[in-house]
Formats: sequence, C-alpha cells, structure tokens
Amino acid sequence: MSMVSKSDDEAKSEAIRYVERGKFDKTLRFFADTMKYGLVGTPEECVERIKSYASVNVDHIIFDVRPPSNALPTLELLCKEVVPAFS
Repeated sequence: MSMVSKSDDEAKSEAIRYVERGKFDKTLRFFADTMKYGLVGTPEECVERIKSYASVNVDHIIFDVRPPSNALPTLELLCKEVVPAFS
C-alpha cells in the first residue's frame, strides 16, 4: 500500500483507517506487512524507504495507492516529491 502525506501521523492514520474500514483481521499478515513494508509516511520517509530497498537490489516498486477516495493526494505527492528523487 502507498499512503503518502505531508504528515507522518496523517499517513499512518489514513492507512490504519483504510485497513479498519476493510475489516481486516489485524492478526493477518496483510496488516502487519502493510504497516511494515508499505510506503506509508511523508515523501521524505518514502524516499528513504525506497532507498533502503534499492540498497538490497530491489529494482521495481509497485505503488498500490489505496483507498481510491484518497488516491489523488497520494499520487500527487508520489509524482512531485518521491519519484523525482530517483530521476
């Protein structure tokens, strides 16, 4: 999951709300993996997360932007502040 916001707390809150809205069982691996491995945070945190993946030879990232109701702000930040860091 990709949830990018100007505020780390806002991004994490949105991710948690999304998972809770979907009534995911928090004991499921999906929830733990989303918060641990997903791009959830500020643009700067997401850049650092991607750099950490690149350091272990990850060369493809899939931006799974959810939920659709919040997709535009996240996509704008990804396009304007995250992706250019790797151009």
